[in-house]
Amino acid sequence: MSNAIETTTEAMLAILQAELTRLRDSLMEGWRSYHTWATWFLGIQAAGLGWIMATAQELKNAPYMTVLAGAAIVLNLLGIRGALGVRSFTVLQMRRAKAVCQTMRQHTEAAGLNIEITPGFPGELFRLGADINVAAFSIAVAAWLSVLVHTMKSSWL
Repeated sequence: MSNAIETTTEAMLAILQAELTRLRDSLMEGWRSYHTWATWFLGIQAAGLGWIMATAQELKNAPYMTVLAGAAIVLNLLGIRGALGVRSFTVLQMRRAKAVCQTMRQHTEAAGLNIEITPGFPGELFRLGADINVAAFSIAVAAWLSVLVHTMKSSWL
């Protein structure tokens, strides 16, 4: 192989590696931010629901509980939308990373090196995490719906 071809191949691989690094870094940072928010959001809700369920009957029948439950339902529906957005972002980044790896592999094979090249980050695990968060937010919606129904039933009696 000539030096010009070798230099071109090395330059292309360096560019592709930089793109793969950028894809990985953006996916990891996006997930880090999302995961921090989702953990706190669901944790605070679980504590709040536990406190509501454990307190006196008067608290469960309080008029502001309808507003609280309604707001929590809306926020959890937004959480579901957020989880689906992060899932979509993860799938897109993984698709892009796989295309970069495929291109890198074509260049390395042309240079006489036959190795498997993978993105090296857990896109499938992140996708599964987003799916699990959709389920968690859905359970939270159901829990808050039960609080809302109980509160509204109690106010009608």
